[in-house]
Amino acid sequence: LLSQLNFNPIDRGKLADATLLFECLLKWGPRAVDRLVGEFAFAFWDGVEQRLLLGRDVFGHRPLYFHQNDGFFAFASMPSGLHALGDIAYDFDADFLAETLALLPHSSSRTHFKYIDRVEPAHVLTVTRRNIRSDKYWHPTGPAGRRLRPEEYEEGLRSVLDQAVAAQLRGSRDAIGTHLSSGLDSSIVTA
Repeated sequence: LLSQLNFNPIDRGKLADATLLFECLLKWGPRAVDRLVGEFAFAFWDGVEQRLLLGRDVFGHRPLYFHQNDGFFAFASMPSGLHALGDIAYDFDADFLAETLALLPHSSSRTHFKYIDRVEPAHVLTVTRRNIRSDKYWHPTGPAGRRLRPEEYEEGLRSVLDQAVAAQLRGSRDAIGTHLSSGLDSSIVTA
């Protein structure tokens, strides 16, 4: 990714994630999400195209909410940020709440509030003066090819884990900390 953005190799370890995300969005627009790995939620105003892009990571770990009505659009990382605006009513969506209590999966942009929606995981919301469009960018495929030996799965997991940890440690130099929660994931990452 860094080589595609033509960054000076000396500066690579010093770049903040926000800087990298900004440069990716400048270069690839909404298709930047195809190159991102990890947790993220972003808002990006493209002045040239006159559009606002809102995006969330594949699993939806980072929240991003929005409100729309005639001539008015707002977004925030939490519903409380939108409720701080006087024009957005504070009404619960009773049906959504019942579905949540029944442990039904949520497969839309609805939230617990009537006038607030969410950017769905693995989606980019494109907002223009004419319309709002939500596009899913991640379409996982099922297993393909032959079944691997257990050692090959182990090697593949190690490779992906090493890549994820290296991405998180970028620019950390010698100072590294970890949090062990007694679960497998934190123990594996620490090891």
